Amino acid sequence: MTDGPKVLTPKVVDKKITYPDVTRLVPTVEPLEFLDRLAAQGILIKEKYVSEILCPSCGSSELRDRYTCMFCHSDNIETGEMIDHYACGNTDFEANFQKDGKLVCSKCLKELKVIGTDYRRVGKVFQCKDCGKDSSIPRITHLCQDCKAVSTWEQARLSILYKYRINEKKKKEIDSLTGIYLPLVEFLQKEGFQVQSPALIQGESGVEHTFDILARAENSQTLFDIVTDRESVGDAAVITFFSKILDVPHDESVLICVPKLSDRAKSLCKLYGITVVEGDGIAQILSSMATISLKPRSTSHASMLQNPRFHVTNRS
Repeated sequence: MTDGPKVLTPKVVDKKITYPDVTRLVPTVEPLEFLDRLAAQGILIKEKYVSEILCPSCGSSELRDRYTCMFCHSDNIETGEMIDHYACGNTDFEANFQKDGKLVCSKCLKELKVIGTDYRRVGKVFQCKDCGKDSSIPRITHLCQDCKAVSTWEQARLSILYKYRINEKKKKEIDSLTGIYLPLVEFLQKEGFQVQSPALIQGESGVEHTFDILARAENSQTLFDIVTDRESVGDAAVITFFSKILDVPHDESVLICVPKLSDRAKSLCKLYGITVVEGDGIAQILSSMATISLKPRSTSHASMLQNPRFHVTNRS
């Protein structure tokens, strides 16, 4: 990923915010949630990119601007530089004064020679051909190319889109993460799991929690988070993971640590019943994954799986 673009920019496709570079590199994840998670870890830097204008009726960004009359709202308008002839008071577009390379009044037929004496330039004007009124600015409307609704700037919705810049100090962590997600998801799928990555799950408290991977098999559900650090992952990451899994029904919880977990953090994982997988890269991680059992350790959570408050949110 660090060999690719240094800034990840969004596109709106089919009314959905996408990040093509993320989809290309890590096709199994939901791009926006994936990027927000990396930004929360300091791996990426989130910055405002642009405010996208959206149709208030259908949410589409496929809008075409239209200039209309400020007074009667007709779109039958013309624009151009306007000239005011002092002698007869004729005010018209400069194009209508042009004749054989000279400025000639179409009303009194006199030639306009000296600006400031014979005439003045009014500036750019929008003229309505229906009501005949002029204005210095048009009324701007947006025509939706999807639902054909017409909206004004007062009615339009604005959606702030963000770009994500790679934190140059975190290159190792970035390469580790991008090289782990896809092989890990494929490994779990081959093991017979249905995989969602990332997964936004509503806990029993009503709070929504994001996990890097949710793996389902029959009546079991396993929650994964992937964390990285330059030397070793500390206990703060374990406490954060535990606070989430405590609120969400599950059978197994797995914390994948790159490159390794600190001794104190390992003690916490043992206390909290969290399975730990460590490795410098995907080869070590998959090797460790093959040695652990992801079957439910007990049936104590069976009834919890039927809890209506367990809800995986679909943001597609």
